[in-house]
Amino acid sequence: MAELWASHVQTKVLLGNKLRSLHSSEEKHNGPEAHVRFQLLDGALKTLVPMHAEIKKMAVIRSAFLHEICSTLITIFEWYSFMGPATAKFLFQVHLNGGYEALQSQAPEFADLADHIVQFVISCRQTVGTNSNQRKRKKTLHNPKGPHLHERLGPS
Repeated sequence: MAELWASHVQTKVLLGNKLRSLHSSEEKHNGPEAHVRFQLLDGALKTLVPMHAEIKKMAVIRSAFLHEICSTLITIFEWYSFMGPATAKFLFQVHLNGGYEALQSQAPEFADLADHIVQFVISCRQTVGTNSNQRKRKKTLHNPKGPHLHERLGPS
């Protein structure tokens, strides 16, 4: 379709330039100008139906894309609203109770990621512990429904 449209535009430009170069004559309706205008009409008619069909296809494709975008946003919302927090709570509880080995046996898909996050939080906590209380409050991860993460992890 793009090739048809590009060809049509190119032909239109060439014929438009040709029309401008023709001098108006009394034989307007049966001379070269009429022939060029007929060629413009022919090109327009040849592209009109295919372009209209493509517009209909684009509307369907647009609707399909919008459906996918909405579906993706619902998936993201469900993860961040329900599954993600519950999974994180489970993983960190397993890590707290049994460490990396427990994660390996109970949730091998998440073991490396969860352990990495725990190690990062512990590292931040240790760094924050050496700074002022004000800075400690800024860097401490907090669960509004429960104690601070460092409190759940226990002493470092």
